[in-house]
Amino acid sequence: MAIIPKERRRFLRVNFKQPLRYQVLGLGVLKNTITEDISLGGIGFINEEFIPTGTVIKLGFNVFLSYIEVLGKIVWVQLVPYSDRYRFGVEFRNLDLKANKSISDFLELQSIHLKKINQWQR
Repeated sequence: MAIIPKERRRFLRVNFKQPLRYQVLGLGVLKNTITEDISLGGIGFINEEFIPTGTVIKLGFNVFLSYIEVLGKIVWVQLVPYSDRYRFGVEFRNLDLKANKSISDFLELQSIHLKKINQWQR
C-alpha cells in the first residue's frame, strides 16, 4: 500500500514561466532569472547564485498586464540535481490588493484551464 504524502501548501500553485527581476535587500544589484511557479503565498525560481534562507529580496515580475513589485523571503532552497543551480521558494511579504487580485485572477484562469485538460483526457 502506497503512502501519499500530505500536501503542506496553503495555496494553489501553478507553473509560471516569466522573467523575474530580483534584488537582495542591501546589495543594490538587480539580477534577472525566470520564475518556475506561483501562488498567492509566494513564487518559485531557479538561479545559479546561492541565496540563504531567511534572506529578504525585492521581486519584480509581470502577471497579465500588471507589473508586480513585492518583498519576499527565501523560505527554502534546494540544489537542482546534476547542476550548479538552486531552486528557491519565496514567500511574499507585502502583497498589495492590486497584486493579490492579478495573481488570484491568473490562478483562477489556470485552474479552469487545468480542469478542462483533465476532462479532455478522460
